Amino acid sequence: PPFPLLQPVPIVGLLPIQSNPSGEFER
Repeated sequence: PPFPLLQPVPIVGLLPIQSNPSGEFER
């Protein structure tokens, strides 16, 4: 059960994390 738990964690964390600084940085 370590595979499915580590997959959704970095995937969901990288989406909002990169989208947040990306929008503010481009502004």
